[in-house]
Amino acid sequence: MSPAADVKPLIQDSLLRTILSELSAENAVMQTAAISSHARYPNSQGFFDAAEYVAARAREFGLPNVRIERLPASEPMWDQEEALLEVVGRAAARIPAALAQHSADGDFTAQLLDTRAGVSADKIRGNVLFTDEEPDLAWKKYRSRAPAAAKESGGSRAQELKIFWF
Repeated sequence: MSPAADVKPLIQDSLLRTILSELSAENAVMQTAAISSHARYPNSQGFFDAAEYVAARAREFGLPNVRIERLPASEPMWDQEEALLEVVGRAAARIPAALAQHSADGDFTAQLLDTRAGVSADKIRGNVLFTDEEPDLAWKKYRSRAPAAAKESGGSRAQELKIFWF
């Protein structure tokens, strides 16, 4: 007898057939929509809700021993909230936005600086930065200079404006 004959299959044939019978473009879109309806920032309630959704679907198919592992997190639990950037003065505008991951609450008035036009390091502290960089890259780049916030104006996720507080 060959060693391969001694290996038990990871999934029983009947369960594999059940899973394969569910494969369709329509079902893929429906499941993706269900998962993506949650803001899935790591260590957020939406992340765990999406994980529970996937685990529940796996249990429905009959997969044994389905569980969600929670590993130690380097960041505190955080859930997305809405934000508003209100520009005051001659160019007054209200810009709806969403807070970026791990932002804190804030309400303040400060000068709006456009990093694309070049901003000297000594002017950044306590002001709002307008940037088209991804939020995590902008945070790494500017955090040591203590800006009050930064706002994404473009980048790969241009559909949703982000404000994040330092």
